[in-house]
Amino acid sequence: MSSVSYGRCRITGRYSHGDELLPQGSGRCLEVGARGSAYRSRVVAKGYSYFSLDLVPHPTLATVADAHALPFREAVFDAVLLPCVLEHFREPALAIREAVRVLKPGGILCGQVAFLEPYHRSYFHHSHLALEHLLCEARLAERYVDTGITGLVLIVSRMLAFAGLRNTTLAYWIGRILFPFEVLVPLYKIALFAAHWAKHGAEHDFERHFEERRRDLSLRMAGHLLFRATVP
Repeated sequence: MSSVSYGRCRITGRYSHGDELLPQGSGRCLEVGARGSAYRSRVVAKGYSYFSLDLVPHPTLATVADAHALPFREAVFDAVLLPCVLEHFREPALAIREAVRVLKPGGILCGQVAFLEPYHRSYFHHSHLALEHLLCEARLAERYVDTGITGLVLIVSRMLAFAGLRNTTLAYWIGRILFPFEVLVPLYKIALFAAHWAKHGAEHDFERHFEERRRDLSLRMAGHLLFRATVP
């Protein structure tokens, strides 16, 4: 996947999916904020042994504990997954430090966090700059940030839920109709090329210019941001 540099993180702005974050591997993977252990099958399919943790008891959980004080010794996990939970932590920087503490050298930290998603008992929604800051402060390497589902889809989903309709597929298609990103971007590229050609009289460096504009548009519209980094 092609990408462009932004600050100290690598950002593509391609509207990726959370399943792409965790690479094939082995060893132990801890899901923090697991609730019903929704990611168990996906983690196992990637080759890991699965461990789950949440603050609220649930029959499927292996451990009930606070993410701000993980009850594990240092360097015991090969991966830690934070799926859409970072915005719910009162101290997200502390939660990330705890995740890093229990990871082995070379271990992977990955997850999703809300940006334009409406309020859902959440404390801190994160922009890509906030994620960059947190990952850098935790001294993580190979930092990667990408855009998830668009904010408009999540807003429509919340509106439907408020009306008693909890249908994510319907919300997705309504969002796609209202903001057809895959259709608008090519049209935007044509219009941008025409403006670029009129100003510069040639196609000089247009692709780089367009990639930067497309990335910025993706970041502005993201409902979720995805992130992955490794422990040095």
